[in-house]
Amino acid sequence: MYRLFFLSIFLTSYFFANVSEVLAQDTTRTTTRVSKKWQRDDVLDFDIHFQPGVGYSYFAPKASDSLGNFRGLVFEYLIWAGVRQNEDRGPSHTRIYAKINLMQSDKSGVSDMFMYGGGMNFSFERNPKRSYLIPYFGIELGGISQAKVGTTFQMTPLLGAHLIARRNIFVNLHGGYVYPVNDFDKLQGYFAQLGVNFSFW
Repeated sequence: MYRLFFLSIFLTSYFFANVSEVLAQDTTRTTTRVSKKWQRDDVLDFDIHFQPGVGYSYFAPKASDSLGNFRGLVFEYLIWAGVRQNEDRGPSHTRIYAKINLMQSDKSGVSDMFMYGGGMNFSFERNPKRSYLIPYFGIELGGISQAKVGTTFQMTPLLGAHLIARRNIFVNLHGGYVYPVNDFDKLQGYFAQLGVNFSFW
């Protein structure tokens, strides 16, 4: 009788000990998964909305002998950016933005140039597993206004790199070639920009 009693106690204790161990392991694995998922989402998988930015640009039109080369401030507004660093097909980094450029000529007597428009960037890599030096391609569409040449639509294909790509800061360097609709022989030329988008939230 006592043997059966002690045997039942032993078996019951053994059962609950094993169940507790399994539950503890599951809890640890779940906590680890949640921690890793939070870390991954925070660094490698996020969206950004409505982030201001500022930068500096340089534009060298073909008619630089008469117009000069232009440089000046850029005010950029990041509408949306998405970072998806995983094995799914498609770019890991995507950006949609609007901007205005206020540039002065290095040639005396030439009025300032105003460039405006919007653009999109797409990273070349699918899963770079880093937040710096991420190459991308893109395009900007907008307009050019300047007293000597008037106003015209322009398109600028781009190549560049996200020097830093984090949730609350993007530092971007890119260059391209401007293709205007009017005054093509004068206004076509090389364009470069360094800019930063940031937020405190």
